[in-house]
Amino acid sequence: MLALSQNGALYATESADSSVKVWDINTGNLVREFKGLQGGVQGIAFRPDNQQIAAAGGDKSLLLWNLNDANVQLKFTLPAAGGRMAYSPDNKKLLVGCADEVLRTFNPVPQQPQPNVPPAPLAATQELRGSTGGVTGVAFQAESSKAITVSGDGQLRRWPIAAPDPVFSLGGHQSFIYSVAFSPDGKVVASTSNDKTVKLWDAVLGKEIRTLAPQGGAVYSVAFNSQGTLLATGCVDKTIRVFDASNGLELRQLPGAEGAVYSVAFHPNGQLLAATGLDKKIRLFDASNGQPGAVFAGHKDDVYRVQFNPAGNRLLSIGYSGAIHIWDVGNPAKPLFSSKLPVVLYTGGYFPDGKRIAVAASNGVTYLVDVPAAAQ
Repeated sequence: MLALSQNGALYATESADSSVKVWDINTGNLVREFKGLQGGVQGIAFRPDNQQIAAAGGDKSLLLWNLNDANVQLKFTLPAAGGRMAYSPDNKKLLVGCADEVLRTFNPVPQQPQPNVPPAPLAATQELRGSTGGVTGVAFQAESSKAITVSGDGQLRRWPIAAPDPVFSLGGHQSFIYSVAFSPDGKVVASTSNDKTVKLWDAVLGKEIRTLAPQGGAVYSVAFNSQGTLLATGCVDKTIRVFDASNGLELRQLPGAEGAVYSVAFHPNGQLLAATGLDKKIRLFDASNGQPGAVFAGHKDDVYRVQFNPAGNRLLSIGYSGAIHIWDVGNPAKPLFSSKLPVVLYTGGYFPDGKRIAVAASNGVTYLVDVPAAAQ
């Protein structure tokens, strides 16, 4: 095992005692020894600023040391032994390929302790799955948001790497936030809250644009249409409201809901709107004029999530009791496909190709469900 520092002045090797030794590349003299790993050294990397060195051991531990004094700065426990690894050029991410064929991203920046606040548990900030062979090489692209890996299955893969820290924090709601949605161009974020308000935020500058007029209770759901011109919300007061997204003015309220509205979703055409919730029914509307359309009934409990598939010909609904239905948008008589999970379901959605859905459950597990060809 060998690693070279970014400035070419140092190199690191593993030792039989599971320590990492750093050497001066010009003189060959030992500079410093880094201890704490067990079970052999599986991967080593220097941080580009030459202030830190990381190594993973066969004991499923990942240690990050101060390169200048060999003090441990961070320690992570891995689900599987770590191997090939690389720091991002901006020093803010550490990507590790593990023996379970999962790539994991870590924040290598030591956090400043806050008085009287216990430290947060250290864990990976991102897990990337899809490799079908052990990772044999890892490299970041120059802008630090993408990485390339090569693996034992003969594949080269390019991965998006999430930032370990938020870009900014948006504060202003006075209670729980229930739902957020991006505008199609990604420049505006809408959020809804238990404080009865909907706020629009500038996603580039990180500041509030406006707060819409308070509704009659907690606002549970929000969605932009595909053109970014309309905004729809669902509220505990049984209202479905449509707003002009450019100025925040309410255009209309849509009739029919018999209970709290938990989810709203626009069709890809940007005009058809679906809404559902406590009354167990999914209703369609023409959002441009408020005209009601078909009603889909079949759930035996509250419906927490509704979404059109990317093609716009199917409608997914997810119930609290674990029921999953996929409907033909043009035929509300009965679902094309149904599945029942033995857990409480909170939310879910389609994969981009419309052939699979992911569902989040109360037990902390995300379930993947393949959509039969007849229901795609």
